[in-house]
Amino acid sequence: MARRWSAVPLIDILKEAILRTGCLAKVTAATGSGHMSPEVLAEQLMLVIYAYGTNCGIRQVISGAHDHSEEDLRYVRRRYLTPEVARTIAVEIANATFAARDAGMWGQGSTAVASDSTHFRAWDQNLFTEWHSRYGGRGILVYWQVERGSVVVHSQTLKASASEVAAMVERAIRQGTTMRVEGNYVDLHGESEPGFGVTRLLSVDLLPRIKQINRVKLYQVDYGDMARYANLAPAMTRPIRWDIIAKNYDQVIKYATAVRTRTASTEAILSRFTRTASHPGLSGDAGDRPCGAHPLRGPAPTRPRSAAGD
Repeated sequence: MARRWSAVPLIDILKEAILRTGCLAKVTAATGSGHMSPEVLAEQLMLVIYAYGTNCGIRQVISGAHDHSEEDLRYVRRRYLTPEVARTIAVEIANATFAARDAGMWGQGSTAVASDSTHFRAWDQNLFTEWHSRYGGRGILVYWQVERGSVVVHSQTLKASASEVAAMVERAIRQGTTMRVEGNYVDLHGESEPGFGVTRLLSVDLLPRIKQINRVKLYQVDYGDMARYANLAPAMTRPIRWDIIAKNYDQVIKYATAVRTRTASTEAILSRFTRTASHPGLSGDAGDRPCGAHPLRGPAPTRPRSAAGD
């Protein structure tokens, strides 16, 4: 492939993606075709997407060999390229990529994604610009979810103070493509005890890079595990308090259902799981939390029979 297509202009790759996927049909379905022909609309939308995707701007794009003016492209931008339409186009291209992927060349499809944030510098006049203490500057924060084959499954902007754990949970279960996400790799900022539990209840494995993994303790499932696993004894601590899990299991399931059905925002739900929470099921040590256990401490517990009324 490198010998045959060593240097392909990005605008040509975009054109092929649009023609092969037919994603612009979703644009006319959502906004109507108006007075323009589909060919003219497709060409102008492609130029607008290229202008914003490469950050070169519409004024630089109009200098190319075409008959479209700056006013035409700005009208198409306002009339057709809404955030919902842009998200629909991205989903259609991702789904077409998954369907057309050659397993012999690219391997079997993955069920895991990797998530991380990127800080983009922006001018102070930009209304979305915020100061970020971790990156040490002004700009906006974009949170990405990328599949193993470098296909962006979802992206979104975040506030500087927003929780990356909440963004990961939200888009792992509602990323919009045909890909079934079963695991999510995150950086240190995505590691969270409540995040482990909520993702486990939502059938998604949280796979973070754990800071100071040498200090992580393994909770015993039952008394006697320390003698049963002698080689792990130095890293083990007390048994899990299953009575607390059984007592608060129904409430935690209620919170997980609220996240799945969008009854409440994911960030609002996760903010309740703190060490200073007043409810005993939402506070305490990590081994007491009914929402699940750290992957290194064993799998999340199933519903106790006594709590289920069986």
